[in-house]
Amino acid sequence: MHLRLFKFHIAVLLFSIALFFSSCNHSNKHQIVPAFYHWQSQLNLSPEETSYLQKLHVQKLYLKFFDVDWDVDTKQAMPLAILDVKTKPDSVEIIPTVFITNRTLLNIGDNEIDSLSNHITKKVNTIAGKANISFYELQFDCDWTEKTREKYFRLIKLVHKNYTQNNFTISATIRLHQIKYYKQTGVPPVDKGMLMFYNTGDVDDVNTSNSILDLETAKKYLVNFDEYTLPLDVVLPVFSWGVLYRRGKLIQLLNNTSANDFADTSRFILLENNKYRVVKSTYYNGTYLYSNDVIRIESVSNNTLEQAADLLSKQIKNKNITVAFYHLHPSIFKKYTYEELEKALTHF
Repeated sequence: MHLRLFKFHIAVLLFSIALFFSSCNHSNKHQIVPAFYHWQSQLNLSPEETSYLQKLHVQKLYLKFFDVDWDVDTKQAMPLAILDVKTKPDSVEIIPTVFITNRTLLNIGDNEIDSLSNHITKKVNTIAGKANISFYELQFDCDWTEKTREKYFRLIKLVHKNYTQNNFTISATIRLHQIKYYKQTGVPPVDKGMLMFYNTGDVDDVNTSNSILDLETAKKYLVNFDEYTLPLDVVLPVFSWGVLYRRGKLIQLLNNTSANDFADTSRFILLENNKYRVVKSTYYNGTYLYSNDVIRIESVSNNTLEQAADLLSKQIKNKNITVAFYHLHPSIFKKYTYEELEKALTHF
């Protein structure tokens, strides 16, 4: 009798422990909204892109409307790469995104910020109106510094005042270093941040293995999340590029490259797993490559993407989280099935 009672108590104890851990695991899970960034200057989704978004149940599309850069000739901020909307997806919320270069903020006068805020607002509304896009959130993308934070934060506040709708959201992209060193860089006056979990390696260094996502480097920046006051969404990298070096110095980035592009052994020779040397001067997608140039092919594997998601899931405290992928381009279909991206989402 005592043995049966003992076994019963053990069973109850084990069940309670399992229930406890199950509850803990469940509480750590977030409510996920899948999303994508679109960073090209024309929006005209192919049937394949539309199908991909639908299969992944994407609910948001962060759509770059234009860049703001400093024109050295006219000495003023100018809109560049203005979006041309040919077709837009149905049943997906569109969030206009404006990229602002840091040099714009370095050069613009304090007395010109008010005018810039009005120009940005007008430009965003014009593009949205022409494309019949209704929006309830506007996102700024800028890698601001200590020198430009005051101007940038003031600009954000002024633009926010131009949108008086109830529950209108202003968000901003956040880099890892802007969380680790938030006391120096400041926290932008927005409703929420979008943490860009990429570009963690030193792209200028020819010996870097992968500047898009170096997890060991990224881990060093996973601090101060408990102290950071903004709720955070997350963006993960699914893009690729070739990093072109000439005599050891970075020349430019070659977007959307893959190892298959350099399979011609009469022009390229494989040095290591992801590096090629140009053996014969040639053109590549309009860029002239010189003999002895070195190209490092960078992308993010499925395994690395899942590890990144797992790392971030432990840092993000808000329950509801948008997890976006950067960026929507036909080249990603060759690298990631929608099931693979869906698997990365499950880590949150």
